[in-house]
Amino acid sequence: MQYDFKLLAVDIPTAGAEHWVYVIGDEAEYRVGGGLISVLRDPIVKAMAAQKEFEERDEREEEDRQHAQEAEEIHTQDMLEKLEQDTASEVAAKEELTNPQVITRETEAAKA
Repeated sequence: MQYDFKLLAVDIPTAGAEHWVYVIGDEAEYRVGGGLISVLRDPIVKAMAAQKEFEERDEREEEDRQHAQEAEEIHTQDMLEKLEQDTASEVAAKEELTNPQVITRETEAAKA
């Protein structure tokens, strides 16, 4: 199989203007079909230009995920500490109720 290229050009990025190096063909071939080549090329160029924006958005989303995870971890730790304190208070209250010395003192105070 043999290919017959009508146009082979390299788009060199420059500020403010297009710069093409034509390897095969010329600008006339580039403009064939009302500039069909540019219609096919423009979405790729736009996507490449948007790459930095996508990367920045990804970084912001990752930072947001990390902050949310840190906040959740802090909340979980706070809840565990509160649960431990509540449990310790309940245990102390039960021990106080079942402690014979406390019962005796309360009974003696009630008798007096």
